[in-house]
Amino acid sequence: MESVEHEFLRSIGVIVMPSHDNPDSLTWPRVSAGCEYLGPARFEDVLDVSLFVDRVGTSSVHYRYQIDCAEKPVAVGKISVVCCQLGSGGKLVKKPVPDTIRTALLARD
Repeated sequence: MESVEHEFLRSIGVIVMPSHDNPDSLTWPRVSAGCEYLGPARFEDVLDVSLFVDRVGTSSVHYRYQIDCAEKPVAVGKISVVCCQLGSGGKLVKKPVPDTIRTALLARD
């Protein structure tokens, strides 16, 4: 799920790996993650993972995932992240989701 999220963020122009040299860099730590398994997936199976933006809060983003194997559902997942800025000493400071990113996230669905 995380790989699909990173691919999605890159596709909308959001940098996934923040720069510690740039005080305006944003990062998206996970605050919640879960997955419900519905059926088997085996080693070497090709999985189709679809990402949906369920909700964009003031500083949070909630994703939902549908994971299929050979067009059969094998899992559903959820990840919630919070928009943060890298502070001094690597401390994370919660920030509102910037309007440009909010618009791109909401345009996804």
